[in-house]
Amino acid sequence: MYHDDQLTLFSAKALTGTALSDHSIDVGGTQNDPSIGEGLAVVFVVTVAADHTTGDETYELDLVADSNADLSTATVLLQRVIAAAKLIAGSVHVLPIPPGILAGFEFFGIKAVLGGTTPTITLTAYVTPMDMIQRDSVNFKSGFTIL
Repeated sequence: MYHDDQLTLFSAKALTGTALSDHSIDVGGTQNDPSIGEGLAVVFVVTVAADHTTGDETYELDLVADSNADLSTATVLLQRVIAAAKLIAGSVHVLPIPPGILAGFEFFGIKAVLGGTTPTITLTAYVTPMDMIQRDSVNFKSGFTIL
């Protein structure tokens, strides 16, 4: 997958609790809405697998928007809860941004909400056009020939 460094929200960020993205994306004013037009998504790449040893850890990834660049009064626009067992190293999780959802906001980013006894995960997250996301890649065990 391809991504622009200016659209990176987390870069191999080690998380142990709730955290806002390292950067917010400025849409250039409340009259602009980058979710209109070509479809966008937030892509989460798990660098270090989520801990789920005690079984009560929870992992929620949210799209948030605000009038403040630091997202200090952010409104949650979308929530995605992902089972810890699916958050393995190298896994990719996509959160599509619906058209029109960013209307009236100047900045957007993400919030990771971790709960439970020992939640830990390391994530990279970025915004990219939907057509830049490779959904058909498959990893095969060595020794297979694809004809």
